[in-house]
Parts: sequence; structure tokens; C-alpha cells
Amino acid sequence: MAETLNNIHPNSDSLVSFEPQQDSSPPSKTDQKIAGFLASNKFNYLKGHIVFDDSIKALSEDDKERVFELCLQSYQKSIAEYDRAAGQVAFTHLGANNFANELCKRIYHIVIAYNEVQEEKDRSVYPKEFMEKIRITQLFGNSSINPGSVGMNALSIKSVVDSGNLRERMTLVYQTIFSFLMNKIMADSEMIDKINPKLSCFKIDKKTLKLDTINNNGLVTSSDGIRKKLKQISAVEKFRHEEKGRISKSPSFKPDRLTRFKVSEIPGISIREKRTGTEYRFKDDELDALDPSLRWMPGKEWYELSTDSSFAKEAESLGGLPLLTGPSGTTDGVLHLSKYLGLSHLLKEGILACIGWMVPVEDHSLHEIRVSGNEYGLPYEGLPKDFSDFYCAEFQAEINQKLEKKGLKNPSYYFSSEFQKQAAQFLNPFDKKYSN
Repeated sequence: MAETLNNIHPNSDSLVSFEPQQDSSPPSKTDQKIAGFLASNKFNYLKGHIVFDDSIKALSEDDKERVFELCLQSYQKSIAEYDRAAGQVAFTHLGANNFANELCKRIYHIVIAYNEVQEEKDRSVYPKEFMEKIRITQLFGNSSINPGSVGMNALSIKSVVDSGNLRERMTLVYQTIFSFLMNKIMADSEMIDKINPKLSCFKIDKKTLKLDTINNNGLVTSSDGIRKKLKQISAVEKFRHEEKGRISKSPSFKPDRLTRFKVSEIPGISIREKRTGTEYRFKDDELDALDPSLRWMPGKEWYELSTDSSFAKEAESLGGLPLLTGPSGTTDGVLHLSKYLGLSHLLKEGILACIGWMVPVEDHSLHEIRVSGNEYGLPYEGLPKDFSDFYCAEFQAEINQKLEKKGLKNPSYYFSSEFQKQAAQFLNPFDKKYSN
């Protein structure tokens, strides 16, 4: 059953059953006014975008604040659950998986073409097929503590390219997108000219890349003055470099920073992920029977977010949207690269792929990912309306169904006229009973 206000304590931090006890001290009218004042100032931006019902506008300022607080409490609980639901739905979504499949295979074909170019340039004493496997491992292999990792085995990597799940494929993309692909290929105009003839289904868009680079929106030099990287969107640049909002945690490995996810808790986990994530400590038939923990280190354990950053303050002013590590530079990189590999028509699906990949394993929150889509024609403000019509009706309906199973409605409902009126009905009995 959807959440109602009949059992909500207006000053609680979460939605709880409210049954006053004889020995409890009721909140004073002064306490209620202070709480309302704090909510009013802290969430002014959100309040400015809420359409209040005429019956609410007629209330006293104190009561209007109380209505807002009650709506906000339910809104925040729904948003937190919305994050989890969106990650689960996106992980299995056909469009998201098609995008992950296409991007992963295109990068894989580029790697194969690169190997051929290298063999033509300086033929190795080893067979071509052997060198191909070596380069695949070097360029796609990844650490066992990365969620979605399948390790350094060339056969496992190839099986991911052919039939991997969304998380595995996007993890392979991540391994190349900020290193090899940029420095060895995208930054080398002559290499692109050699590789493109070997690509049958698509070509690297050298013209757009060159034009973007001239306009300082393509490849730029990293802080080390040597390596090349894709220019990051303004939200990421401001957060990371101007405000120093992303704080690196200690690089030393600490077991307590590993996730406590059980194998059974990860949607669609493959046997490859199970083996690598448990560091090959179990036989295949034991992985499901014993349900061990995965030794993964999610993004939130690599970085933390400065609460003094404008990004954190904006998220708070929007109603306390969930945050983990800041605006997603990874999402930006994925969408940016997609433009040069012939996937500009699938950027919406690219956002979904990033959500299905990173939200369930706590690399990023939904808000942090969707913010990065703004500069790619995927508008998002972080307001209640953005949770009511995400991607398409079918996708949104699946999320709403998951919310309903938790006794919640879509976040946007909790600032609707209907819910506001429920809050208003709840005010007078409470005030009469507990007024000082």
C-alpha cells in the first residue's frame, strides 16, 4: 500500500509509525517553528519549484512549513528507493544492454585493428594470434577488486565481448576509455587513418574529433602535461579542479573498504564475476551454495565528496538527493567517446547503461550520473518532475512497480496537491493535542 500521512511523525528523520507514549515529551510549538525555518532555508530552491495547492497557500506560514516538511520526508524516502530501483531496471533494460554491447564491441574491434597495425609495422617473433591475446589482456584486463571485473584472462575477456552482461561490458570499456584508447589511438591522427580501413561496420569520426579538439572540447592534455584525455564537462571540471570537491581516500588497500555484497545480492552476476570477485577461492558449485562476499571496492571507497562543494550544496537544496562521489566523469567520458564511434543516436541508452552499471554497486548515485547527461542534450534538473517521466513510459512504470512493492509511490507524488492535502489534514489534530 502506498505511503500515507496518517502514521508519520512530522519531526522524525524517517517515516515511522507514530503512536505517542504517556511518558514521551511531545515536540513543542517552538521546536516545530525552528524545524520549519530550517527546512525553509535549506530547501529554498526545491520549494521555489513546488506548486502548492490553493488550500495550502491559505494556511499560516508555520503550517505551510510543516506541510512542506511532511512532504519532504516522504519524498526523500522515495528518492532513496528510486535510486536502487532505477539501477535494477536499467541493468536489464534492452536499450541499455544494446548500447553496452555496441560500445564494447566497437572498442574491441579497434583493439584488434590496432594489433594488426602493430604487427604490420614491427612483426613479432610470436604468432599474431598470441600477440593479439597479449594486447587484449593488457588493454582490457582489470583488477579483481573492480566491480564487474573478469580479471586478466584473454578468453574471459573475449567471452564478455561476445555475451557478457551490462556491468562486465561497461567495465571493459572503462579500462580503455581513459588510457590506451585516448593516448594510443584517438590522439594519433595517423593511427586513426591506419585503423579505420580495418573497421568494417563503423569508423572513428576523425573529422568531429579534430573539430572538437580545435574548439577545446575534444582531446586535451592531462595535468601531467603528457597524456591525452577527453575534455570533461563543466560540472565535472568545476567540482574536481576548481573546488577540489572530490577527495581521494588513502590509496592503500584496506579490507574494510571492500563491499559486503553477497554473490546473491548482485543482479545478473556472471560466473566470471563470481570467480574473480571472490579471488578464485571457491569451486564453482560452492559459489551459490556458500554465497560468499565479493571482494569489490566500489567508487565510494576510492573517493569521498566534500560537503562544501557547490555540487553537494545544490543536491541538498534539491531535497537532499543521494550522493556518493560527485558528478560522474565516467558517464561523461562514455557519452563523449560515443560521439566519435558512431553512437550519438544512443546517448539516452548510454545514460541507462551507466546507471545499470554503477548505481547497484555504489560507484555513483543516480543524480550524479544524470547530471552528466545535461551537456549531451539529455535535460535533467533534479526536480520532482525528473522522476516522473524518466526515459520512457515503460521504463518509468517498472521503477514505479518496484516502489509500490516497498509501499511507496513515485517521488513526484509527494509534492502533489493530493499529498499536500493529506499533510494539511494531519496538522490541526496534532497541534491541538500537543500545543504548549
